[in-house]
Amino acid sequence: MLADHCTVCPDFFGRVLGNPSAIFDDEYLRPETQDPDVFADGVDNIVEAMREGGRAHYFADGSIEDACPPIKALLHIMRDGTWEGRNSDDPVFRIYSSATPSFGAVGTAPAWKRARRLSRG
Repeated sequence: MLADHCTVCPDFFGRVLGNPSAIFDDEYLRPETQDPDVFADGVDNIVEAMREGGRAHYFADGSIEDACPPIKALLHIMRDGTWEGRNSDDPVFRIYSSATPSFGAVGTAPAWKRARRLSRG
């Protein structure tokens, strides 16, 4: 845990997260007031960082195979822009990755989730 290695972290992060304006000015905290090109560039940087993060970590070391299906689908979309030919706006992906545990009949968990629960005992 970070706090175990850093005695100033709880105090520092408590102040920063409790008062973000201490390090971020009003322009930064209100992206709707930014120049549209600057805002779009920031979004592009976030997308590229997500793509590189997925590529560098989950796919490079093979840990993608250990991800549960919704996370695996999300990681593919992060890296490739699609998963099984679907993008993030596709209704199938949206249902698949929703917080609702059912994928099929109401109140029933998908097969992958039932198997995971059984394997944990």
